[in-house]
Amino acid sequence: MKSSICHYSYHNTWTEKGWNCADLARAVRACGVDAVDFHVRFLGDPDTAAARIKAALDKTGLELSGISLSNNLYLLDDAEFEAEISATVRWIQLAAEVEAPASRIFGGHLRDRSDAAALDTAFARIIDGLGRIVAEAEKYGVVLALENHGGLPCSAEEQIDVIRKINSEHLRATVDIGNYMSCGQDSAQATGIAAPYAAYVHVKDFAKKPN
Repeated sequence: MKSSICHYSYHNTWTEKGWNCADLARAVRACGVDAVDFHVRFLGDPDTAAARIKAALDKTGLELSGISLSNNLYLLDDAEFEAEISATVRWIQLAAEVEAPASRIFGGHLRDRSDAAALDTAFARIIDGLGRIVAEAEKYGVVLALENHGGLPCSAEEQIDVIRKINSEHLRATVDIGNYMSCGQDSAQATGIAAPYAAYVHVKDFAKKPN
């Protein structure tokens, strides 16, 4: 197993200092890790992103651990939903171009999980969108790793349920140890449940601040 640092870990510095891909790669290399994950939210034009990523890796000798997508499929407006699918597929094409080992993908965002009917509606929408996206990922040979973030899915059981329903070797799991806590699940227990489906692992922790 090799170590990597995610682009998003530097998102404040990236924005404040106007960093580019080469700046990020140099900072990650200075930490002594093996690889870097680039996040599409900060990459700008997808038509030029591959060249910028490859140049940054070549200059630093870093490996590419993955491409993190920036999608939300819980969109009830049909036009917005279709636009989100199209944008996500475009970035999957980039992931194929840079030969990313895995591409982190999201389900959707839902703050209130107390309404069971709304939760079912949300997951149905997400599974519909993911199914279409995964079909495109299969064409490009891209492995997607479903993140347990944003509420949909959150628990390891929800991740596995979505993955099984899509039923493709091109949809696996991102095991984010910290994010399981956001739905009250023990991280060690959840990691054990999701581990057989893992394509990517995020190691982080949370601490409650006193009021």
